[in-house]
Amino acid sequence: LLDLKENSPTLLLPILDAVSSLRISSESLRSVTEQTLSAIEAAEPSALPAIIRFLLQRTQPESATKIIKELRLRLKLPDATDSDNITAATLTLEALVSGFLYRSDLTQELSKILSESYDVSDHGAADIWLLLCCNHQHNKKSVVSVVRKKAVNGTLSRVLVEDAIKGYAKQIETLCPSALSLADALLRATEHASRVLGGAFYIELFNEFTDLTRRQDVIAQLTTHV
Repeated sequence: LLDLKENSPTLLLPILDAVSSLRISSESLRSVTEQTLSAIEAAEPSALPAIIRFLLQRTQPESATKIIKELRLRLKLPDATDSDNITAATLTLEALVSGFLYRSDLTQELSKILSESYDVSDHGAADIWLLLCCNHQHNKKSVVSVVRKKAVNGTLSRVLVEDAIKGYAKQIETLCPSALSLADALLRATEHASRVLGGAFYIELFNEFTDLTRRQDVIAQLTTHV
């Protein structure tokens, strides 16, 4: 199967499907994981959900650091040029959400890597997307803690929030509740920098989501801070 993948990259998805149902050696699984990670950047939008599901659900704990580093570096959402791209982006983010829920080691690794990164240029929109995918009930405190620390040291800024939200309304709609939850927690923080970042989330969400229901959600939550 691995040889087939090397010779025919278009067979990646059926090979991942087959590997997921087979008992293979740790060495072979590591090889498949590395090849799959290298395919993220050039993958068709329709292939990303399956790739993400494999990486977050079928790989070994020892690959957690590599997976998080590569996702931060390579993860991009397709343009909302057609319904297929929007569907692919939605399914990709849903795969990330379910994967982080299933793999606490990956959530912990993301928190660790971000906490240890102090260079502003080392951060991108993918960091915001990944944090929002992690921001479910089991990890909410951890995510808020990481974001607050990075707001204070300046490595997560309003510009980065804008980069992650502006122009991506249709692709990240599934993350809107998570983003509102994070914005709420940040606006309630004691640090000025965290509150500024929380305000940036509210502003970008209101500006980007023109749907009346979404805007009502933003305003309704903002009123709880008055």
